[in-house]
Amino acid sequence: MLMALQAGASGLTFAPVPGLAGSDLMRVRDDFRTVPDPFNPAYQVAVVPAITPDFALIHASRALPDGSLVLPARGDAPLLAQAARFVIATVEEVLAGEPEQIGANEQVIPGIYVHVVAPAPHGAHPMGCSPHYREDHAAVERYVTAARTQDAWAAYLAGEVTGPEHHAAYLEQVLAAPVGD
Repeated sequence: MLMALQAGASGLTFAPVPGLAGSDLMRVRDDFRTVPDPFNPAYQVAVVPAITPDFALIHASRALPDGSLVLPARGDAPLLAQAARFVIATVEEVLAGEPEQIGANEQVIPGIYVHVVAPAPHGAHPMGCSPHYREDHAAVERYVTAARTQDAWAAYLAGEVTGPEHHAAYLEQVLAAPVGD
């Protein structure tokens, strides 16, 4: 997937994927192909089509005045932002001015890739958003448990997804429960 996103971000139509040739994925994906290596035609290279999403939804720690996003250094959000046609970002906070510093454990997505920024504190919940809050393991466990049966899933959706009237009501509900480490 990352190689396909890289192709999309680079404006290419496909990407070579080392190690994919001969795997079971080649048998079940009609859009994955092998082609001769242009530098060593005796060798076959697996290629996959580029991924260029219409939309990317990204949650960041903060947004800068120019729409740039600051988020943890780990993760592939910048690649997703470059590959997508339209990027919507939710953020813990929107800064009024430039940040004092960008941490060594942070990365920036330039504002040129971001189309919409919306403040949404705890918008990554139940996943974490460093340094603001960690993953809520209890909430993730509720999600995993609910996904096991259709009735449990319907109850979960009604209680935690479609039930709260708005984001603030959701936060009141989930933050009232103890948050896991």
